[in-house]
Amino acid sequence: MFDIILPSPFVLGVKDPEDGRLGCAIEAVFPSLDDYITMVWNEMPIYLSCRYDVSIVANDIVRIVNELLKGYDVDFQNSWPSNTFYAIWNIVSCGEKVTIVADWINVFGDEDALNEKNEVAIDKKELIHKLCIILNFVSQGVDKVGYTTNELEDYHNLLDVLIRARGFSN
Repeated sequence: MFDIILPSPFVLGVKDPEDGRLGCAIEAVFPSLDDYITMVWNEMPIYLSCRYDVSIVANDIVRIVNELLKGYDVDFQNSWPSNTFYAIWNIVSCGEKVTIVADWINVFGDEDALNEKNEVAIDKKELIHKLCIILNFVSQGVDKVGYTTNELEDYHNLLDVLIRARGFSN
C-alpha cells in the first residue's frame, strides 16, 4: 500500500525575489516547520516536511515520474537526499506494475518497521497519480505565491511532467 496525504490547513509564505531554483521557492512557499506531507508505506506513516524535505526531493519526484512515463519497462534507483527523508528506492517497472524496494536510512517514521516491510507493488498509473499529488501541491503553492517559470530555472520540468502525466492517466 502506498498513499500520499497532504497537510490541511497549511500556511503559505511569501515570494522571495532572490529565489532562482524550485527548491528555494518551495522553502519560501511553505515556511511553517509544522506542515508535513504524509507518505503511507505499507500502512506506516512517513512524514516529509513541506519546507525542508519537499524542497529537496521535488526534483527527484519529477525524475521518477519522468522515468515511469517513458512507456517501456525501466529499472532504476533513486537516492532521496534529504537528511530527514534519506532513503534509497530500487524501482522496477514491468508492464503496468511497479515494484519499489526501499532501504530506509533516516526518516520521520519507524525505520526498523519500514525496512521489515520494505517492498511495495503498485499499478504504474496509480503511483504516477500519487506522486503527482505532491507535484500538484507544490505547483499550486508556487503559483499562488507568484513565482513563474521565468524566475525558477527548474520549475518548467515540474510543470512539463504534470502535463505529460495527465495525458498518461487518461
